[in-house]
Amino acid sequence: VIAMGECTICGGPYYDSYSVVKGSYTFVPTDIFIPGCPVRPEALIDGFLKLSAKIRAERRGWIKTKKGRLIDATKGQLADMGGEYTYEVKAVRPH
Repeated sequence: VIAMGECTICGGPYYDSYSVVKGSYTFVPTDIFIPGCPVRPEALIDGFLKLSAKIRAERRGWIKTKKGRLIDATKGQLADMGGEYTYEVKAVRPH
């Protein structure tokens, strides 16, 4: 799942309104966050490149998140991440 734009990521300028969800990651595990209002073409391309890197890393089995957590992509743990940012992904081997 890709979250594009400030409104999708954090609620945008109306974040404190009762009718606005405070980010899509609160109810959908989100893989890539692309900021901007509106999203710039360069940011969109960068987001797709990072998604491509994440997909390649998943094929190898292990993903390291920004928080330093190792996720075993082969066991379906990606759905249990609870919106943890994963857009800077590197394939790693567990120690």
